[in-house]
Amino acid sequence: MSPRAKDKGGKGGKGAKGGSGAGIRWFAILIVSLLLWAPSGMAALEGKLSMDGALLRYAVAVALCWVGISAISRITDAYTREQARKRLDEAGEDAGGSADAAQHRRSEDRG
Repeated sequence: MSPRAKDKGGKGGKGAKGGSGAGIRWFAILIVSLLLWAPSGMAALEGKLSMDGALLRYAVAVALCWVGISAISRITDAYTREQARKRLDEAGEDAGGSADAAQHRRSEDRG
């Protein structure tokens, strides 16, 4: 394994940028931007729109999709981290309560 792969957490780990969902995010940006740009692309193929105008519209579509999908991704990541933190806190409280109960039972058994 190369040093760069080790820095990024191996083959399947999260990379330095974007994590494991980055590929899916860019795929979604590509698909949604193509859907937004499709009418302009058809107009360019029919000769009703210049190629410069069509490329500019595609660049704008990619930028808008990147901003929108990145914002949605950040929001869902924040909620996911919050839920994971709550689960860990609840698991810690449950484990702490059962350990105290086990120590209490043992002291009662002895005396």
